[in-house]
Amino acid sequence: MTLGLRHEYYTTLIGIVNKGGLSNYDPATNTALVANYGSVSSSAGVTSTWKNFAPRFGFAYRLNDKTVVRMGFGTTIIPFPDNSYALNFPVKQNNQFNAPNSFLPVTTCGTTQCPVVSMATGFPDKSVFAIPDNGIIDGSNAVLKGAGLFAVPFNLREGKLLSWNIAFQRDLWWGFTAEAAYVGNVGRGIVDRIDLNAATSLGAGLPGNDNAARPLFQKYGRSASVTTWIPVNTHHYNSLQIKVDRRLKRDLLVTTSYTLSRTINYDDESGNIGTPANLGLSLGLAGYNRTHSFVQTFVWSVPFAKHTHGLVKWFIDGWQLSGLFARQSGTPLDITANGNNLHAPGNTQRANVVGTPNILGNTGPGQFYFDTSAYATPAATLTSATGVLYAPFGTLTRNGSGLTGPGWLNLDAAAFKTFKITERFSTQFRIDAFNALNHPNFNNPGVSLTNLQTFGQINGTASSPRSVTIGLSLNF
Repeated sequence: MTLGLRHEYYTTLIGIVNKGGLSNYDPATNTALVANYGSVSSSAGVTSTWKNFAPRFGFAYRLNDKTVVRMGFGTTIIPFPDNSYALNFPVKQNNQFNAPNSFLPVTTCGTTQCPVVSMATGFPDKSVFAIPDNGIIDGSNAVLKGAGLFAVPFNLREGKLLSWNIAFQRDLWWGFTAEAAYVGNVGRGIVDRIDLNAATSLGAGLPGNDNAARPLFQKYGRSASVTTWIPVNTHHYNSLQIKVDRRLKRDLLVTTSYTLSRTINYDDESGNIGTPANLGLSLGLAGYNRTHSFVQTFVWSVPFAKHTHGLVKWFIDGWQLSGLFARQSGTPLDITANGNNLHAPGNTQRANVVGTPNILGNTGPGQFYFDTSAYATPAATLTSATGVLYAPFGTLTRNGSGLTGPGWLNLDAAAFKTFKITERFSTQFRIDAFNALNHPNFNNPGVSLTNLQTFGQINGTASSPRSVTIGLSLNF
């Protein structure tokens, strides 16, 4: 039995330069705070904590000479995911010079009376926003008001990932061992991204009312997005993991694993939570969730030439074959719809289920992988109070269609032999085949009802065709 306690302390982030290296938008005051100007701290107001304690526990018990049971629990601290507020305005500023069209030169003020920008004359000096001495920029400023910003909550804390497992391992016959384990984890306070200025004032039967439903538009007339981090109890992972391995014995090594798993979260690492007006609609299967996964690897020293001699033995003895085979189920399909009638900027609209979801399995342009008639865009109704066409959120949640895309099947293989030339020199000849079966693995079909030309259709592959390389190396 092992017991442990880990403590981690993360200092507040600082910019690549001490003064002006970070900028943080404060939605409570509609201001941007620039680090180390005036009374603004070097972390732009964000504080640290000393409370990141992470206990650990491990246990192993030998039932007999061939059977062992193991279990463990551990806490891992998850730090802030990136440095987004090091790229906030005015730390990051873009200057762009455009010509009226591709046949005319660029002028610095948009008319022919202004200086012409060319390779010969060079670009003019950059135009930089003047930062006030106190480091506080009014959010009503014309430049700031229309810019997408990032807001880090001042008291945001690192998240924790709680992980556990229990496993039984058994020594079998002929060099094989087997292991069956339950493995799980859950996030607590894991930081996720969300648009703080997405429309959230949605009521039953009431229109989203477009920008008027944005919280910061109501306060400050701000329609641009404000991305922020929020702590969520997400990333629920549960799995059954089975392994059957054969240790290297009589020239053969084999590893085999099968995983039955399920992962739930609010958002993958590709963007923000899609429905700030209703977080529950975004809680669903992870976009990378594959329910079944089978993987097998092998290394085999071909024994055919053991009893040969001389030149024949030198040529055909010592060959090794190796391979990696993978077979996995597909990832979930997230059926989205046109969100114009939702009147809720910053929110993703999903489809209504109007039929029985069904996989047809066809591939190629004009061929449907699933029955598209089972889904429809939520209908808009006219509200008597405002006269606005309004559609509620669709009945589907994120990745809740019940359908998965095509699975994955692949075999990579290699054959190689080392020829001994002298005591010092040897050469290796090898052949590597990637996607040795030349099996096509297809992309997921189109899932957007706003594009009926591709909806439900697969128009590409996710894998490359077979590729074979032949190599010869000299080793000394």
